[in-house]
Amino acid sequence: MKYKFFPAIVIFISIFILGNSITATAQKNNFESDTKKMAAALQIIDLFYVDTVSNNKLVETAIINMLKELDPHSSYMDLKEIKEANEPLQGNFEGIGVQFSLVKDTIMVVTPTQGGPSEKLGIMPGDRIVKIDNEDATGSKINNAWVFKH
Repeated sequence: MKYKFFPAIVIFISIFILGNSITATAQKNNFESDTKKMAAALQIIDLFYVDTVSNNKLVETAIINMLKELDPHSSYMDLKEIKEANEPLQGNFEGIGVQFSLVKDTIMVVTPTQGGPSEKLGIMPGDRIVKIDNEDATGSKINNAWVFKH
């Protein structure tokens, strides 16, 4: 008879025991210890979790949430977002002519492109873009891909 809570208990106990043993034996090398702890957690989840999970998605989510703990300027871009961000540097690209930064869930102008449409309209560094074509441009949907698309 399979108990539904059994995998959760195994995962909890395994991570607890592993965490304590790694902490006790490798305190002087925290990076190595933390790396082993993260790898062990992924492996235990992969082996014992009751549902199938995507390790890649777990890792991506972990990275995104780790960077959120640092500051509002640190963010993670996946390969697709990097390609889209590099598009203006590699080919033809139309836009309003600003260098921007995503601060939490808001598009902030870093600098307008000299002689570009945004500079001609008086857009200045520090301005926030909150609507694009009457659509809200803030919130959790905002990422580099969304901004370039709009």
